[in-house]
Amino acid sequence: MRKATHIASMCMPRRLLAVTLAAICCGFTMRPQEFSMTYISELQAIPDGSSDWVNLLTTESSFSICPNLSVDIGTISTCKTNKDGLMSDLLACSNIDGGNIPLALSRAGVRYDGERWSVFAGVGNVNDDFFVTPLTSLFTNGSCGLFPTISCNFPIADYPEASVGIEGRYRNGGVTVCSAIYTGEGHHGFFGRNSVFRVRPSRDGIFNINVFNYSRDDDNYNVGFGLHSGCGSDNGDGTPESLPASPQEKKKNNVFYWIYAEQKLVGSISLIAQLSQCPTIKSGCRNFCGVGLACRTGKYQLGVHSCFADFIGEREWASELTVRYRLSSSIDLQPSLHYVKNSKTNGPIGLLRMSMSF
Repeated sequence: MRKATHIASMCMPRRLLAVTLAAICCGFTMRPQEFSMTYISELQAIPDGSSDWVNLLTTESSFSICPNLSVDIGTISTCKTNKDGLMSDLLACSNIDGGNIPLALSRAGVRYDGERWSVFAGVGNVNDDFFVTPLTSLFTNGSCGLFPTISCNFPIADYPEASVGIEGRYRNGGVTVCSAIYTGEGHHGFFGRNSVFRVRPSRDGIFNINVFNYSRDDDNYNVGFGLHSGCGSDNGDGTPESLPASPQEKKKNNVFYWIYAEQKLVGSISLIAQLSQCPTIKSGCRNFCGVGLACRTGKYQLGVHSCFADFIGEREWASELTVRYRLSSSIDLQPSLHYVKNSKTNGPIGLLRMSMSF
């Protein structure tokens, strides 16, 4: 009996190895049904002559397992030449500035698609499914998409970070409802404390976000709310260094909500309006509002946007004027001019961005 048990124990690793090799071989024989790659290069400059060169490379792929089941994989790589940045801006003039990250996962998991609904489980983030719209994606300021009442208050799965979670989406005509639960902290590494696969809700907390969206023709209306239960603001993990977290915020529940609208006015001109609050926060951004106009004409897209953020102990006004020109079906050129004013910074910053999609 002992001999049989010993033989069986020796066979188990071989069987496990065989199954693993078979799975790897099957993975290599799979071909992506969808694949895209985007490279964005951006030059930033301020009047004193200082400059920064920021780069972002993203890939997105989807592998079909069966008619309704697929595996989604997304990666990002970022690099920049100026480690400290050019300005002491709280709202981030560039939405691609992620520091220096050779390779990180933005998405890795399994998605099931039904007739009107879909469910995704794995590594993900809040950006694409909850905050990217045709008009917000025109602007380069990060707060035009994900509001600082969320991104600056919690160390969540916000670009370039990601975390393990479950996302659900329901569509019916022009109505879309999305809901997701992630771990309370986002990361961009593969191993250790900074691993995107880390699941420790007792320490990192949880992050829940929900949104109701209605779109009709060129109009888009968005209402959302959420809850973060965990460490709150954490200096160095998503909060500006000038706004350190206080010990009282540890292990606290914080709620946030927002209203967003894109309303067509006349011709190809649309109005953008944003409002978001996080009334329970004790350190970070409590209120945010923004308004703007966007227009498309031929190969050009023009936009102007101005916003105000009310941080605890600090306030910032930020405005942007941007023009995107389509050079070809896969290449865009976009100059942007920002003006930022807070207690530490009062001045312009210019951006010149080139985007290539494959």
